[in-house]
Amino acid sequence: MPVPDYRVFDNSAPTIVPQVSVRADYNLLPVPRNTMGITDREELTLVENVTSTVRAWELRIGDEYLPGNFDTAHLRDLHAYLMQDVYSEPGGTRQDERDIARSQAPAGPQLPAPADARLGANERIITLLGVDQVNALLDTLSTLLQQENMLKGLDKAQFVDRLAEYHVQYARAAPFTGGNERVLNVVLYELGQGAGYLVEPSKNPHLHEATDAILERGIDSDKSRLKAVLNDIVQEASGATAELRRRVTFRTLPIDLGAQLGNLTS
Repeated sequence: MPVPDYRVFDNSAPTIVPQVSVRADYNLLPVPRNTMGITDREELTLVENVTSTVRAWELRIGDEYLPGNFDTAHLRDLHAYLMQDVYSEPGGTRQDERDIARSQAPAGPQLPAPADARLGANERIITLLGVDQVNALLDTLSTLLQQENMLKGLDKAQFVDRLAEYHVQYARAAPFTGGNERVLNVVLYELGQGAGYLVEPSKNPHLHEATDAILERGIDSDKSRLKAVLNDIVQEASGATAELRRRVTFRTLPIDLGAQLGNLTS
């Protein structure tokens, strides 16, 4: 897996400040090393979009099957498959890569990202989860999803409401140094499929923006705009299997994610 400059993601010792703030347009983050030698973020994003769209389609039509419950191991597999054309060793989370970087680098103080840099007119600060907590959050979210029966048994409004809560948490984890949006789009699609819904992130271009707006304001802030976007991209899937997955007999009580995640949301 590529080894980034992990110090950008660790603004200070994680025992003191377990979060990292970055610009919402990600200009402060280094462009991840890639097989094509691309150093321009916009160009890399374009290449990621094109190649990962093909790979995501392969997953959708069954050319490749990557089962899992959306925990760390599952997201590693998804990232490795989706990003195989861009990165030489994809599949490592930010935490995985940081651990490798630490093991390969001499001990020394971490260098913080510039906290006093002036924001541009179209930039804002969002807060992501600290790198030391990424894998724990992914695994905890998976456990909570399973306790909620992977969101089965819900009508559309209920499904959108719960999907918004989980999507923001996965986005806040920002599991990888590159390709997060592509991976989370597949997570949305596969979660929907398992619950009897068709989720098409490409149908509304404001999903990423609406998600970032919540991360900017705070994880517990109003999610009505995000839910409106999700409502646009969610529809009931056709077929007997999808209908069965939406039956109320599969429904469980919603979980208060904030209370369950504890210090992972502090």
